[in-house]
This record gives sequence, C-alpha cells and structure tokens, in this order.
Amino acid sequence: MVTRPVEAAVNGAPGLASLRSESIPGLSVVTLVFADGSDVQAARQGVAERLASLSGSLPAGIPAPKVSPLTSSTMDLLKIGLVSDTVDPFALRDLADWTLKPRLLAVPGVARLTVFGGSVRQIQILPDFDRLAAYGLELRDLAQAARGALALTGSGFVDLATQRVLISTPTPRPDPAALAATVVAVRGGTAIRLGDVARVVLGEALKVGDARIQGRPGVLLTISGQYGANTLATTQGVEA
Repeated sequence: MVTRPVEAAVNGAPGLASLRSESIPGLSVVTLVFADGSDVQAARQGVAERLASLSGSLPAGIPAPKVSPLTSSTMDLLKIGLVSDTVDPFALRDLADWTLKPRLLAVPGVARLTVFGGSVRQIQILPDFDRLAAYGLELRDLAQAARGALALTGSGFVDLATQRVLISTPTPRPDPAALAATVVAVRGGTAIRLGDVARVVLGEALKVGDARIQGRPGVLLTISGQYGANTLATTQGVEA
C-alpha cells in the first residue's frame, strides 16, 4: 500500500538505471540508482517532484515520502554518545532532539543527524472497553475526540478599521489531565469525558531502535557529512 505507489511515481525518472525496494513492517525503502554521469541535483529534483504527486494518496497516518539528504560517500562524520546518572532518558532525549540537533545541523558540512536511544514522551489513551460498551461508544469515538482536542483550529476573525485580524486557537500543550477532560459524547444530559472511559497517561513511545554508549544505555547522535565535503569518521562520548 506504500511501496508500490512510490515505485510507480518515481519509475521512469530521467537517467534512472535501476529501481529496487524493500518492505518490512513499519518501513518502506525505495532505492533508485541512476546512470553514471547523471546530474545529482537534477536527479534529486526530478524524484522530489514525482514524490510530491503522492500527496494525499497514501493510507491515512503515513507520512509523505521524502528523499534522504545528499550525504558524502563516507557518510559518518561524527558520532556523539550521551549518558547520564542523574538525567532520566526522557530529558536526555529532549536534550538531543531540541538543543543539540538544531545546532549541529547548522554547522557547515553537516547534511543529516539521526538520533537513537533515550525515551520519547507520548500521551497514551488506554480504553476501558466495559465502560465504552456501557455508554455505547467505540474506539473511533475516542480517536475523534482526541484529534479534535489536539487539532489547530480557527476561531474566526475580528474586523478593525484598517485590517482583519485572524483569531486562532493554539494547539494545547500535551497534558494528560487536559486531554482526559475532553468531552466524547453526551448521554442523558451528562457529558461523558475521555477520562471516564479510558486512562490517559504520559508514557514512553514504542521504540524502533535503541543505543548503548560504552555498554551503558544512552542517546546516540550520528552525523553525516554533505556530498562532496571532506569527512573524518570519529566517535565521541559525552557525560551529561
């Protein structure tokens, strides 16, 4: 449902020599090999334009396919490991994602930075199926209420003498208690809230990979150099 539409979109790109793909649960990888002497930038632009045509045609929840950054043939430029005896895995991952990653990507010569390990925060809704049945609700009712609570919505506008000012409701900060107070339905004049039919908790997102730094659990940042840049593969460890 993902790999075949992507293959169909990019097949026939100018200069394409071969195309192969691999599909496993949760991951679709399509590899394009272009003929020797092809213009790299032109090839990338052509593929990106073809991928853009897939917008809205893939199954719900599938992110838009993208071309990987143009990295050097030597790939790894630097690896940084973060470990700590005082900072929990959530904070360690936050440090990597929101502080180190943006700054490192701004360094000239860096094309890509990938983060592994640590824990990513996630609000989890754990339904109580007996209560759902008692109120005549289904899982899709919970999903719809949660999406509505977290969606960015417009609230209209105010006309002034010289301009029209748009009013928007910002996306609320992920808060389990606030989400649990979301109204799912009304029964007999009584509001049924999300917390009445499910537990809303802050948990750890399902991991698809992990990292150990010198035998210790931690966070690994892998930095790849840009295409054509001189790179040196080294490994560094940092105590947080």
